[in-house]
Amino acid sequence: MNASTSLEEALEHYGTNLYRLALLLSPNQAAAITLLRQTVSRLQKHPYQSLGEDEFVQALIASLPANHQPNRRRSPEWVHLASIPSQIGLRTTLAQLEPNQRLALGLVHLYDFDITQVAQLMNIEPTGARQHISDALLAHAPHVELDIPIELLTDEATNIPCRLTRGLLRLGSDLAHNEPQSRGHLALCAECRSIEQAWQQLHHTVAQTVRDALRPYVLSSAQIAQITQPNRLKVNSLGEQFGRILFIALLVILVIALLVLPGRRAPMPMPQHSANEVSQPILPLELIEQALSNLYEPPDRKGAWHGRWEIQWRLHNGQRAPLIAERWIDYESRRHRVQLTHQDGGAPYELELVDANQKLWYAISRNYTPSVYPVSLPLDYARITRPIETEQIDAFLDARLSSGAWNLAAEYLKQARTAPTLQHWGRQRATDGRLLDILSYEGTSPIAANSSPDMLPLPTLILLFFDSERRTLTEVRELNGPAEGERNVDVTWRLLGDEQLTTTEAINEPLMSRYAWQGLNEPWAMEEPAIDPKLPLIGRSKAHSLTTTILTNPMFGMPAVPPPTTQRALLIESRENRLNNVYIGEDWMIALKHDTQPWQSNMRLHLSNDEFVEQGILIQLAEQPNDISKVQYIGPYNQILDIHASAINYDIGDLHKLLTSIGAPTLDSYKAHAPLMAEPKESDSDVVEQLLTTFLLPKVPENGDALRITAEKFSRQLHLIDPFSDPYHMPPYGGHPETIQTEVWYRFQEGQIEKSIVELWADDSTHIHQSIKNGTTASRAPSSTNIAIGLNGDLSYEQTIVYDLLHVGFEQISKAPDGSRTLISRQPLDQSRYAILRHSQLNQNGITSPYVMDLPQSSTIATHVSLDSEGRMQRIEVWAEQADSAPNVLLESWERQSDKQVAMTDIPRDIFPEPSRKQQTQNAMERRFASLSPDNGPVKISLIDAFSFLKSPMWKLSSERALLHSIEAANPTQPISYLQGNALQSALEEGYAIRSTYHFTDDNQLDDYIQIYQGNAQEFGDYLRTWDITRAGWRSSQAVSLTIGARHVDGWELTHLNGTKWIFLELDGTLLAIESTRENQRAMLAYLQPLT
Repeated sequence: MNASTSLEEALEHYGTNLYRLALLLSPNQAAAITLLRQTVSRLQKHPYQSLGEDEFVQALIASLPANHQPNRRRSPEWVHLASIPSQIGLRTTLAQLEPNQRLALGLVHLYDFDITQVAQLMNIEPTGARQHISDALLAHAPHVELDIPIELLTDEATNIPCRLTRGLLRLGSDLAHNEPQSRGHLALCAECRSIEQAWQQLHHTVAQTVRDALRPYVLSSAQIAQITQPNRLKVNSLGEQFGRILFIALLVILVIALLVLPGRRAPMPMPQHSANEVSQPILPLELIEQALSNLYEPPDRKGAWHGRWEIQWRLHNGQRAPLIAERWIDYESRRHRVQLTHQDGGAPYELELVDANQKLWYAISRNYTPSVYPVSLPLDYARITRPIETEQIDAFLDARLSSGAWNLAAEYLKQARTAPTLQHWGRQRATDGRLLDILSYEGTSPIAANSSPDMLPLPTLILLFFDSERRTLTEVRELNGPAEGERNVDVTWRLLGDEQLTTTEAINEPLMSRYAWQGLNEPWAMEEPAIDPKLPLIGRSKAHSLTTTILTNPMFGMPAVPPPTTQRALLIESRENRLNNVYIGEDWMIALKHDTQPWQSNMRLHLSNDEFVEQGILIQLAEQPNDISKVQYIGPYNQILDIHASAINYDIGDLHKLLTSIGAPTLDSYKAHAPLMAEPKESDSDVVEQLLTTFLLPKVPENGDALRITAEKFSRQLHLIDPFSDPYHMPPYGGHPETIQTEVWYRFQEGQIEKSIVELWADDSTHIHQSIKNGTTASRAPSSTNIAIGLNGDLSYEQTIVYDLLHVGFEQISKAPDGSRTLISRQPLDQSRYAILRHSQLNQNGITSPYVMDLPQSSTIATHVSLDSEGRMQRIEVWAEQADSAPNVLLESWERQSDKQVAMTDIPRDIFPEPSRKQQTQNAMERRFASLSPDNGPVKISLIDAFSFLKSPMWKLSSERALLHSIEAANPTQPISYLQGNALQSALEEGYAIRSTYHFTDDNQLDDYIQIYQGNAQEFGDYLRTWDITRAGWRSSQAVSLTIGARHVDGWELTHLNGTKWIFLELDGTLLAIESTRENQRAMLAYLQPLT
């Protein structure tokens, strides 16, 4: 303010904060007023060019006595006004601090001065100011629940980096982060980071203590007069006060007499007005609808405008907060600002500003956050600035005005719209001359204190006052209490005033971010556009695709249908990688937070007194919607999944109904959610539904018959010559030809759907590629709409393509009259699933298919899919599109040939094979070795057990020079290690072979040992042929001829990368792999004999 501004006007503007600082530095209110009087006297004697906050603070500090330690034998009044016992200790500590410590805290937390300004005002070095604040924080530490021992805040660390970093943290986190060595150390040292968090917690708690303690104190006009005109006759002041008190008392008596006389409806005061004022009939419902559409809006919706309202709001912790709501809007520049602050001042509870650069500035306080966002929804920030599209500006503004305290007026109006007791009391003239319409109805208070759900809400008479000309709501009163007794009047919402802004300064200053924010001077997080107008704190990249999630995440659960009035739904990934279902209505929101990892149990859901099970779901229901309700249910893979649920402005009973429907996603639940979901990639929902139908298991006969789907599949190969000639490794491509016939078989048996994928090669050989069981257990075959969607085991080729289409996105390029469609999906090679394949082929000489190693990095993968009228896959082609007019390359293709139901008696026995060799071994040996202690690796067995294990003759070394040391077999209690480069060890662990170890003495009388692996030639050999030479670790192979006893035998010698050599030979249906690295080991082969 300029020099011409009077001290009275300046104190009206700056006096309250100055009064609070004086109270912080004084023993009582009288001393604080005296200090202010001395401050004003100093300003009168030494006038400033301009009179602002800094000048008042300088004058107050200069007015302090040289030793301004107040007498603290009695605590100041503000210590005992604490509403929570834990605050008394904090406030007592604050009152007992050294004067300079209290002064530094006041300058930082009442004025938001930075350290440099504090040091200048206190006439000390910045380090000294930091030390005062640090000492003050440490004094409060015993009253704050920190996550670390208090001693860590002051202990000297033993190593130099920790000592340096903690010393800087003691003086301020900004010092530690500005010093490169400490900044790097914080990234590596968890303990130092926890100490930094403790200091930040202390800063926040002490700041809140200072502000909460002094917030009730406001410098009144009478006190300003007392300070600036100390010689004014007190009798006049007392007379004025007495007159004002008497007037208010008479007014209150009149209102009570007219409005709330016991035993009757309160009639409205009806001042005299002309006939014209009542000539038009009032339709209450029409008035309510007009008021809803005009709520918080300027009268003509043009130019620049500012409105102010007072709102009584109940916070999540149950405390009432009198809030001042303000809205600024400039229609010409599309700028706006809305904010909620406490009526006593301080940082905004919530602020949204859109500036001239189309940037959104949004901030919310911790205690107000649960009023707007479900408490189970993780939020990464409390203040953020984001870019905003022009077309979204109105949506963000509407979102603010329909949430939290802003929505209170709309709640009253919506109650009135359906209230059977709604009536019009007539009109009256307000003190400012406006004509008001008055409506009333019996309803419930939206801000009543939380009570038990079983208790009926107290009866409340709601009075609504409307501006008759502008058709806007101006005030809401609650008359609480029984109809036959006294009712308390509570004004819960009212218009304080509004104005058109005409000057450039009046328009621009409130709409600039540097003037709008009045909270802590900390940096704002800068982020991408927001995911939704209702969720400005969450970025767009946090959106997850519903389709991808339900396909890939077996730990995901969702309600059967969304809540009835859902406008849109989101799937959000939080910072800790948890998924959150968020449902958004006009003025409500629900969040369901999923645990990242499910936990296995014995499938029994444990109950306590406040929990109950419905339909296999355990629910611990909170008393209030925005407290945490916990849900547990058994997922499709027999895991128990945890979900935390909370809601804003949503009925707790309806929330319970929603939670009881949670389960694994099905096609039905997907169809109910998809139209509401904001998907990261837009796709045709009808086609997505068809593709999901294809992805799910087809309709399977229930009588034991099988469904067989036959197709032809092509996969591009590089024609290679096998460098190894032995038959005990996987040849290039596993011997797989480029074109094969595939059969996918399904059958329903014993409550489960079994699937088997069969490949028919050109040599007429049959290969059972995989046989899996779906985890769904049922009394009959499930339909395609109610079976759980997800990656149920390995996928057939067409299911893999469906997953790619849904995950990457697609476009429809044609649709025939019969309903058949052609889809195409394009993706850069380096972003497709072929990128990893290309990388592995570059390192392994292209022995996997399809062959893509020769494709340029700039290629585009184009997938063409043809669907019939029922949405079933008919043909798939995957092409590599190349630039520079190079021809496109066909990588893969698939074409359906037939679907056929096969009678149970005609199903080949090997289509659904018996359990694997590992499972057979485990079943056969578990009982025999149940008494053995589990150990890592294989277990030792007897010769008799080994003989019974093999399906073919067992061979041994029959020589006095060879001593059998051990025989080992698969350990059924241990998992398989699948050692890279050790196919023989893995064959042992999987149960395809046993291992005999012999100690022997050679011709030179030297002791040595030899190992022999042996198993059924067909099974053991087939297993080894699943290992390619790279994975198995073979370096070379060659044919050898051996003499075993009196027999001449052909075999193979394979050399491993580690230098060991192994002889492979087949004897009487048994395949043996014998260690033969050294000549003395090879000589022992002559002693091989069958065990009889």
